[in-house]
Amino acid sequence: MMPPTAKQHAWFFLLVVSVAVFLAGCGPDSAPRPTGNDVFALAYDEAKDADASPSQLDALAKASNEGEMGYEELASLIHDTFNCLDDAGIPYQPIYPWERWPGFAIPMYGIGESEILGGTSSTAIAAECELKYSGFAFMAYQNQPSAQDARDERFREDLPATLACLVENGYTLPEDASLDEVRAAVSELAIETGQSGELILCSEWAY
Repeated sequence: MMPPTAKQHAWFFLLVVSVAVFLAGCGPDSAPRPTGNDVFALAYDEAKDADASPSQLDALAKASNEGEMGYEELASLIHDTFNCLDDAGIPYQPIYPWERWPGFAIPMYGIGESEILGGTSSTAIAAECELKYSGFAFMAYQNQPSAQDARDERFREDLPATLACLVENGYTLPEDASLDEVRAAVSELAIETGQSGELILCSEWAY
């Protein structure tokens, strides 16, 4: 076999570089930006700006395209956060389901305190782990349409007592007031009374 010429060497080098660039583009950093402007797409933008993990970006893009994020998918991202906490030596409690609203569970967990690590508190490091691997998805998960539907359904059940509480405290709403209007009144009353030191919350299901 004849030895390769300089021209052949150059061609082979360009081929290797082209393949490397192509593979890099297909790697874990290539999660596509969703085309919509739903809660998951907006969370994707924030996560991208914050240099979130490829797995979190992929999960947000997938949820945006499909219209929802499941419990297990978020739990998987939280396990990525746990790996980060393990690397930092920060203790945590395992995931447990919290049924925030009927039929809608949120994967919850606890983070413990540890000694100061390299001049940075464990709380700050834990927050970095959460944002990197699951934090943006965690917030979007709780604000997705199915979560809002579950919240509103439970709030409607509490509506008569909520309206009575508002009237008792000087708030009068029209009969056809929307849930958002009632929710705003509950929030306004809570802020006003909370500032005076005597919090009145007419419904815990408003949020």
